[in-house]
Amino acid sequence: MNQATARDAVEKTIRSLEGHGAKREHADIEPIKSNLVKVEIVGDSALHVHAMSAKTAMQIEDASQGKDDAKVNKGKKRRPPKDPWSDFCHALHVLPGKKLPWPQMSSKIVDGVPQLPYPIGTKFEFYKDTFGFPTAAIGKGIRAILRDHGFTKIEQAGIWVHSKYGSLMPLTYDELIFERVACRVGPYKVADMHYRGLFGGWSTEIAIEYDTELISLKQLLNAVNRAGRYCGLGEQRKSSPLNPGDEGMYHVRTV
Repeated sequence: MNQATARDAVEKTIRSLEGHGAKREHADIEPIKSNLVKVEIVGDSALHVHAMSAKTAMQIEDASQGKDDAKVNKGKKRRPPKDPWSDFCHALHVLPGKKLPWPQMSSKIVDGVPQLPYPIGTKFEFYKDTFGFPTAAIGKGIRAILRDHGFTKIEQAGIWVHSKYGSLMPLTYDELIFERVACRVGPYKVADMHYRGLFGGWSTEIAIEYDTELISLKQLLNAVNRAGRYCGLGEQRKSSPLNPGDEGMYHVRTV
């Protein structure tokens, strides 16, 4: 049945009901009463970022589809040596329509050893409108604080975080550091060495829409502020399930 036929069937049923004394009832739908507040998120400690690379995403997709290439037994296929520079580049969140500022995104391999274009610990100056961080992470932290303070699921859902770049909020920062990070990964918390980007002196601007019938502006801003101290953002944040730390903390400032 196509859309036009289905619509005709509905109209026929309505006319039939009206013929038996049934009446159409109209109801006014009340719009959701919401306000929008612009805030500046100011970092209190370094922000470690770890975006999922396209290669990792493809491997996960292959495994979920049961492809043979994803079913390689341990020990039968040797992993290639890590390329710290490539890991660093692909761990960064690049804003939509932007690209990495470096022409080389992987190291040259000489005798099986990667030759890094920049040494670990290199500090890069601010690149305007280039890097960001997932906007959803802010909302997740706010809802965690509201949940711990007794807000219902409906009240927790009455906030929406917006950014001019959609899923990413743009980062302003003093320096970006090519860093080596020791962490634990997987269900067995195996120690591993990762290479990440660390943002120092960072900040970002976002807009938060909230349902005024469910939460007040004061409650919202206090929740954002507490989320910055008790949840944080990025790797080694307070709420990290595997590698909790004091990184990614922030406070809120209204714009």
